[in-house]
Amino acid sequence: MKTFCKFLLAFIAVAMIAAVFFGQGSIKMNASRQESKLCKNCHEMKPNVFTWQVSSHNKVGCLKCHSDISLTNFSYKHLVGWVKEPVVKTGFMPNETCQSCHSTSTRKVSPRPGIIFPHDLHLIKGIDCVDCHSTVTHFGVAQQLMDGKVASGQNFTANLGVQVSQKGNAMTMKDCLRCHNGAKATNRCGGCHVVVPN
Repeated sequence: MKTFCKFLLAFIAVAMIAAVFFGQGSIKMNASRQESKLCKNCHEMKPNVFTWQVSSHNKVGCLKCHSDISLTNFSYKHLVGWVKEPVVKTGFMPNETCQSCHSTSTRKVSPRPGIIFPHDLHLIKGIDCVDCHSTVTHFGVAQQLMDGKVASGQNFTANLGVQVSQKGNAMTMKDCLRCHNGAKATNRCGGCHVVVPN
């Protein structure tokens, strides 16, 4: 019974600290850096924090995109050992999350030269942002951890974050061919590429 009471008190303390730090409006100055410092305290989150730091989204706080994550719940799961490495987001990130900053009407889309890419058409067809852009911020680090290509958790360093980011996160033709296979979407070269006449 005493052990349970100690555990309950520890949980309440962690929950209260998380509530103070992550409550709405509690972090005013440099929110993105404050959130990342708190997230990095859990060694399981280091790969995600270090890759975010070298991404184009490093000025955007963790909770801006991961607004569905309850830090109190995460703290509890961490405390009782339920957090497994690597940390993989299993929930769905809705288009609205991306579109709160990005819009095809206000932001110039910049595909590689010679590529035709109508974002609006993809949205009309029901293609979600994360279907193509899931590696934008963390460079697919979770998959690399699962494949054993990089060190995990406590051993993951800022330098490893840079190395992972250097592999890039640009879309490849292989990515496009998941849908542009002739059955789901056109696989004609001229459908996606500016065809230069001979």
